[in-house]
Amino acid sequence: MIQITKTPIIQVPLTHIIISKTNMRSVYDDETVEGLNRSIGRMGQIYPVLLSRIREDKFELIVGSRRLKAARKAERSTIAAIILDDISKPEMVILSLSENLHREDLTPFEQARAILELSKKHGMSSKDIASKINKTVNWVN
Repeated sequence: MIQITKTPIIQVPLTHIIISKTNMRSVYDDETVEGLNRSIGRMGQIYPVLLSRIREDKFELIVGSRRLKAARKAERSTIAAIILDDISKPEMVILSLSENLHREDLTPFEQARAILELSKKHGMSSKDIASKINKTVNWVN
């Protein structure tokens, strides 16, 4: 299980963040990103992005690609983030997929691509994937 509850939220320079190759989101609705940008401008960033450390000053985005896109569009210099130092690639995919499935705005293609990665690249069974993302095996298949 991934533990993030006791991890501090820090400000990370946007220039130190790269998009993960495991990021399943490839479709961004410009209108919703702009709405998020306006919301962050009015209320601030409510939820931090989740990052994995690549090296001391470089991070890979796990969760929060729309927040990162909105922060870059707003020309902010930093973003609130939680750094997960001890996270494996399969855990990164599971966390990202779970986050987006609960929001239900991933395209079916993006969902399938993430599940295929967990299965083929990381050797997970349909049953394992289903239990990690709280879906049925039939849904995964």
